[in-house]
Amino acid sequence: MANETKKQSASQRQYRYPGVTPFTTEQSSVFFGRQRDTDELYRLIRREPLVVLYGKSGLGKSSLINAGIIPRCREEGTHNPIIVRFGAWTEGESTTPLEATKTALTGGKKINTLLDRLLPDDNSLWACAKSRQLTTTDALARPLLLFDQFEELFSYPEVEIAAFLSDLAELLNTGIPLRFRRMAESDATLTDADEERLEAPLDARIVFAIRSDRMHLLDRLKDHLPMVLRHTFELKALSQKDATDAIVEPARAAGDFATEAFEYSPAALASLLAYLADEQDKDGRVEGILLQMLCEHYERKLVEGKGLRLLEQQHTGNPDQVVQQYYEEKIQVLPADQQLPARRLIEDGLVSEGEAMRLSLHESFIIQEFGADKTLLEQLVDSRLLRSEPFLRGGYTYELSHDRLVPPVLKARSQRREEEARLEAARLETERQRKLEEAQRQAEQERQLREQAQAGERRARQRTRLAAGVSVVALVLAAVAFWSYSMAQSSAKLATEKSEEAEASRKRTEEALKQSNQFLAKSDKLNFENLEGRVRVILNGRLCPPEKWLIEMQEITGRHPDSLQLKKRLQELQTLRNQNPDCK
Repeated sequence: MANETKKQSASQRQYRYPGVTPFTTEQSSVFFGRQRDTDELYRLIRREPLVVLYGKSGLGKSSLINAGIIPRCREEGTHNPIIVRFGAWTEGESTTPLEATKTALTGGKKINTLLDRLLPDDNSLWACAKSRQLTTTDALARPLLLFDQFEELFSYPEVEIAAFLSDLAELLNTGIPLRFRRMAESDATLTDADEERLEAPLDARIVFAIRSDRMHLLDRLKDHLPMVLRHTFELKALSQKDATDAIVEPARAAGDFATEAFEYSPAALASLLAYLADEQDKDGRVEGILLQMLCEHYERKLVEGKGLRLLEQQHTGNPDQVVQQYYEEKIQVLPADQQLPARRLIEDGLVSEGEAMRLSLHESFIIQEFGADKTLLEQLVDSRLLRSEPFLRGGYTYELSHDRLVPPVLKARSQRREEEARLEAARLETERQRKLEEAQRQAEQERQLREQAQAGERRARQRTRLAAGVSVVALVLAAVAFWSYSMAQSSAKLATEKSEEAEASRKRTEEALKQSNQFLAKSDKLNFENLEGRVRVILNGRLCPPEKWLIEMQEITGRHPDSLQLKKRLQELQTLRNQNPDCK
């Protein structure tokens, strides 16, 4: 029991690396490598009411907010950080951006304050923020609205975007809206203390976190927020020094973690940094998502799994294999009936055939063409195999989460297609054998029919000879004794009947032979069609054709020497067998 309790408590403790998921606020103690970014962004937020945080997808904007900015605000007591996410718009299902912001600000609860005495039906964003301020006296009164993945806003209808921006502009730029000020001036029940609290500035702060390639969309906000692009902060990939801190420092950190502290050897660290460095960046910067993926793997497999405390270069191995294993593991944990749809979506739909690059598909096309429902797409996003991006006309598009996943996906696709070709060839072979056995059974039945017809013909000939002999005897007897004339007439009649029966038997025999020849031609055609299907699989996959297929093709070609198609297929198989080293 004690051991089980110990295991359970260990499983509930956090790991030192979050892997491919963003850092949470609770993981701020192991959020290394972004100290300078946290300091600079926090100072900018303190100075300016509206800041735009932008950077490439996957660089860690959410992690910087969750594990950098939010803990700093709480530590220094300056503002109350509130995360707001809209989600992409879906017709008939989505909450408006304004309602989502109000819910995040109030927790979904109605706060009764003196504002209800002035304008009880006012539910503006300013009123929500002011009501919160009127019920507290500390930093919780000063809201810091952090709009993560702000590009989702632009998937909503224009009328909903305009309503959100109008309220947001009032929150940022208005001390007391005129409608409230007029009501306050006419309300004689307000005390001096009430008026002082009403006049207290909100001092709200706003941060829009958005992808770099969506920055142009912010131009649409200038009618309501003309200074929206005045104060921006670009989040870049990790420098080599910051990447080193992000690798080494969490491993050394003291605390209640699922694993003991450990170290990377200099050789292991250098090898890992060399792999992570962006070859297209002159400074060799590092994307955090790939770094965290590898480090989480090492922590779980080597430190927790094998009890290592010093990771040497031979322990870290080939990072490409780690990424390949990561892809396969995430596919295998899916329900069995969802693994093949997931593979076909990723391997056939999200990676180009020739350029080895990522592709992006809309969810409606994915559902229609690959049979992957929204539940499966959410699972793939949660596992960080895919990432979703809001589409400007509603819904989401999906793509691979990182370029480094492309080679493992291409390798998995090649292996899957080879296996599918093998299974298809085996299926065709089984089907060919079944049809061949059926043809053999039919041939045996035809043979038995022919033998029966031939036996009938022999019996008919015997009856004919017997009838002829009887006729001769009858003629002799007629010459000897006229009185036997009537008996002779009867014998002659019998001979005629037997001769007609023999002729009918001969015709039946000829018909049976004709049907047999037709069946043999049909069997040849069937064998060739089956063989043709297998030949296409062999030629398309550049596989080694079995020698018995060549022999079978030669036999069929021999029976049909005028068929150019047969000769062409036979030549193609012989050429492929001569060129394929696997046939040697």
